[in-house]
This record gives sequence, structure tokens and C-alpha cells, in this order.
Amino acid sequence: MELTAFITTSQQELEKVAYQTSALDYHRYFIIVGFDVNRNSRYFRDTDSFLEIQSLDKSNKEILKRLVLVYSPPEYENIAMYMTNNIISLSELQNLFHDLLNGRHTNTDYLFSISRMSFVFEENGNTDDNSVPDIIDLSSIVDDAMMEKPISYDHFKVAIKELLPPYTYALDQTCMSMGNDIKNIIIEHNKNNYAPKMTVYYNEIKEHEKCIMFFDLDPGINDYSSKIISIEGYVLYFKL
Repeated sequence: MELTAFITTSQQELEKVAYQTSALDYHRYFIIVGFDVNRNSRYFRDTDSFLEIQSLDKSNKEILKRLVLVYSPPEYENIAMYMTNNIISLSELQNLFHDLLNGRHTNTDYLFSISRMSFVFEENGNTDDNSVPDIIDLSSIVDDAMMEKPISYDHFKVAIKELLPPYTYALDQTCMSMGNDIKNIIIEHNKNNYAPKMTVYYNEIKEHEKCIMFFDLDPGINDYSSKIISIEGYVLYFKL
């Protein structure tokens, strides 16, 4: 199944792209940067997906890949990602997805393609026979986590490391009693020095703030972007 992602920085641009792509048969995923989206436009579909963030470096393809892979519906294996929306062509998209099926990737200054499985291989480096089981295990862990299936605590930590959004995280004072293994994952992640900032809370619910919240026991929050669940009861909520 195919997904096409677009970055928009204003309501006007969003509605223009929605209109221009209204004939596409592919699932549409809109990354909303820096504005509150009005989803009542007649050009939107019930099946459209949206991700709202405050800022984004569109020149960093690694960040773009993680955004679209982590927060888009996991059933879509093959993805086209537009970095700018000046040139949107149905025939080009058809060729892109045909090439992806045959293992060939598109990479231009305004558009690139990616598949979920190929990204796992890229992240793991070499692909000799001895490394294949590890690659498959990591793919399974990430897929289960993204589908909100309970996973072991060890896999829970792996999933957090792989799926943390590209932010620099401030540990709230509630995190003083958080386990060091989770804190160390966040501290290591912060070495990437991502520009956007976000706060981490421990065993505290934040209803009206974009943040991540770690709990020893799932409080059953309804309003969230995604979450990672461990069999032991731990859960990490993302609110973006």
C-alpha cells in the first residue's frame, strides 16, 4: 500500500495541495508546520492523516524519514515524501512507486521515496548473513510498537530509542525518580541537538501541552498522537 506525504506551512498551502492531489488514489499524509489546521475544507478526505508540529528543518532528510515512518499509519509500506509542493505529478508518483516495488529509490531536491523495510536495513548498516536476524528483529519490534502492541521491557527501550521524535527533550522535575535506563536513552538522543524543544513528564498527565509522558502504569489517556506499551505495564505517550 502506498502513502504520499506533504509538508505545508500555512492553511492556504494545505488547501491548495489538497485540491491539487484530490485525484490521487494514494493515502495522503499532511505534515502541518507552525499553524493550527482547520480540517473542514471540502478538499480533505476522511482517510487523510495529519501531523502537527511547531517547526521543521526540511533540508534534513533523516528527520523527515522518521517523521513520516513513525507517525504515519503503519500499514503503508511504500512512501513518497515531497519536501516542496511546487511540482506534484501523478505520472511521476506512479513511476516512483513502480520503481520502489523493484528496489529502486527516487531522490531529487523536492521528492524522495522510502519503504519501511529498506529504512530498517539502512539504519542497521551492513546486511551480511549474520546480521539479517537482528535486522528482522528490529523491524518486528518497531512494527509492534507502532501498532501499540505490548512488548517486553527490553524491546520497549529499543522502540523508544528508535521512535523518539526529532526534538531535544527537557526532563521535568517529575523525572527525578524515573529509571536511569529511560533517562539515559533521552540524554543520548539529545546529543543530536535537534532545534525543536519538548518536555518529558513522569507519571503526570498533561492534557493541553505537546510533550511525552512516561508512566509506570497506563492511565488510559485518550488524547494522544501515539504510544509505546510494555508487557510489564510501562507506557510512553507522545502528544504532538
